[in-house]
Order: sequence, then C-alpha cells, then structure tokens
Amino acid sequence: MPHKCDFCHNPAGKQCAGCKKVWYCSNKCQRSAWNRHIFDCKPDPSRPIITAHRLSRAVFRDVLPEDKETCDDYGFTRLAPSSPERNMLLGLYVGLLKVQEIEPTTLDQWRKQGTLIQDIKTVFENIPPERRGGYYPWFLMNQHLLDPSWQPPQDPAFTEMMGTWTFVKAPAVDNIERFKEVFGNWGTSKKDCFVLPMGFAVCPNEYYEHVLLGAYSAIVINGKCSLDEFTRQFKAGRLIALFQQYKVEGQVLDIPYMKDFLQNNRLIKSVWWLKAYIHQEPGFERMRPSIGVDYGIYNCNGVSKHIALMKSTYQTLFWHPKSDPLELHKACITGKIYPYVDGLLKLKKKDAKLLKKLMWNPYPLDVGVQFHLRASGSGVGEASLLGLGAAMGMGLLLLLAFTLGSVLYG
Repeated sequence: MPHKCDFCHNPAGKQCAGCKKVWYCSNKCQRSAWNRHIFDCKPDPSRPIITAHRLSRAVFRDVLPEDKETCDDYGFTRLAPSSPERNMLLGLYVGLLKVQEIEPTTLDQWRKQGTLIQDIKTVFENIPPERRGGYYPWFLMNQHLLDPSWQPPQDPAFTEMMGTWTFVKAPAVDNIERFKEVFGNWGTSKKDCFVLPMGFAVCPNEYYEHVLLGAYSAIVINGKCSLDEFTRQFKAGRLIALFQQYKVEGQVLDIPYMKDFLQNNRLIKSVWWLKAYIHQEPGFERMRPSIGVDYGIYNCNGVSKHIALMKSTYQTLFWHPKSDPLELHKACITGKIYPYVDGLLKLKKKDAKLLKKLMWNPYPLDVGVQFHLRASGSGVGEASLLGLGAAMGMGLLLLLAFTLGSVLYG
C-alpha cells in the first residue's frame, strides 16, 4: 500500500528518520510538519520541545495553551483564566504563527533576546493596515502582558482633540480620567449619538476608525461645512451625499459595512448597538431595549455572570476573522443567533446549553407584526433614531475620535 505524506496527504516516499512512523513527499512538507510532529517523534536532544512549540500546537488546534510554562512565557498568565482577552492574545499568535508563518524557534529566539514586542510590531507594521485585523491594535494597548514595566502612553488623540473640546465650550479637562467623568454624566441620548450615528462602531478596526475620522475632519475642520449644516444633513439621513459633496466618499465607502450603514443612518440595525454595548468600559455600560430583546440580554434576568458570558461570547464573535455583523443581524431576525454563533466559535459544552437558552429571541415575527413595527418606525432588529438628532450638540463630530478610543475600547 503506497504511503501518504503526513502533511499534504499526497503519495510519499521519504520516511521520518527519527521515529520511522510517518512519511513525507518532500523535504518542504517534512519541515512544515515538524512543529506538529515533534510531539510524536523520537526525542532528539539537539531539537528539544520548547514552549513556542506548545504555543504553536495550541494555535493550530485553535485552543488556548494550558501548560504553565507556555502561559508564563507568552503572556497568558497575566490574564484571568476566564478573561475573553485570552482569546485576543491567542488571535495575535494565530496571526504570527499561522498566517505570517513565523517559526516557533524564531518566536522563542525573540523572547530570549528580549525583543519579542518589537519584533511582533515589525511583522505587523509590514502588513497593510487594512489587513492587520483587530488583534494587533488590541496588542498595542496591552503590551504589559509581555513586558510588565510597559505603561500605556497618553492617548495621542487627547492633545489633538482638546482644541475642538474647548471650541465647543465643553467643561475643561486635562486628562483621560477627567474626560471619562464628564462624559459619564451626559444623558443617554447624547452618549448614543457619539457612539453609533457617525459610524465609528461599524468600523472593523482602529485603522478604519482613523479613515472615518479623517473624512469628518475634511468636512468640518478643513472644509466649509458649518456644524449647523452638518447637523441638518445628519438628521435628514444624507451623510453619503455630504461625503460626495466634499469628495471623501471613496475612502468612507471602502470601509466594510459602511455603505449599508450610511444608506439609512436614521434607522440603525441593532447589531451595531450590540457591538457598541459589549465594548463599553465597566461603569459606562448602557443597553438599548432593542439589544435586550434581539440578542437575548434580557433573558439573563439581571444575573451578572450570565450577562458577562453573553458579552464575552459576542466580543469573541465580533473579533473572529470569519464573523460578519450583517450575517449576525440576519441570524437575529430569523431567530437563529445560537446556530450562527456556535457555527463560528464551536462553543464549549459547559457554556453551550446555557447560551442556547439565553440567545433565544422572539423572531421571526409574522408578516403582520413586521408591518406594524416598520410602519411605527421601530423596524425589525432595528432601533429608530428619530428624535436623537436634537441631542447631537456642537461637540458631536470630532469628539468621537476620543470617546471611541478612550471610552468604548479603553
């Protein structure tokens, strides 16, 4: 019976010289399989199993590493065992080891040389910003996991935005903590206007947030559009026309999901409110009723550990590379949230039964009920923004860069 390559499964004629149990079709396949095969092959003192190999095995199995030494070496120990941010850190290593094909021995060498953080940055900075995903921006704000002495710098948007903050005659603030205190005292409707109608919560990552901010800056700061005119266009649902008028529509409409969002920014799909809600900092959490009904938060009946499980599951979902918010919205309005989430995340058995109950919603609605909701302006799986325009205020526009970066995403 012909042998098959242990890596690509093509016919093979080269036997592993160590264990003599597996076969390969080429030296290339043998090298590619080594990081997995090292655990099954005959021990070789010249090529010992290192923690980076264990991390690589976890990455390719799509599971969190469990052994203490690996967790110590690569930052997992500094996160609580139940923290959803462990999945963020794993996602960073997926990008390095699986997508960029960095060898475990190379990762190990960076760590021992004390250059792991800088070398990770070098790898991702050589990738076009729109292709870096969400794990790298998260890592930049969590470098303490690999270097406990690291302190986050002052938010670069803070100094830049203080001019606009003063211009709109907002209370004087001199640091992020004071800003959060002032922002926290605002009314719900005013806060909501800063989160969603401008589209920042739709942006898949920090790169696109800056693209959108640049477009708004071109309109209001560098352009001739007054804030009063901007407000009128916003309330009329004509933001796309405004982008076209100031010749920035190309960069904005290239942002994933933005065209769908801006075509009717007065009637927003509740999936975007969900995304904003689950990323709010503790103490700033506010949930619109549409989220509670549509995405099962009300099913938690106020039980904090159930709410935390739902939030962490949705957070993991939004960061998943194959996740599509519009598909989640579709699953919501057809009553199929749990199958969609489980299909992507392969939920753990200990959580799956509970999540299946919590993610229940009353959809799909019959045609008569849908017609009534649409006629009343509520939509199906959507939340009406009629009446929120009055709460925009003069500070709406440029403050978003700061509120989104410093308040919603920490």
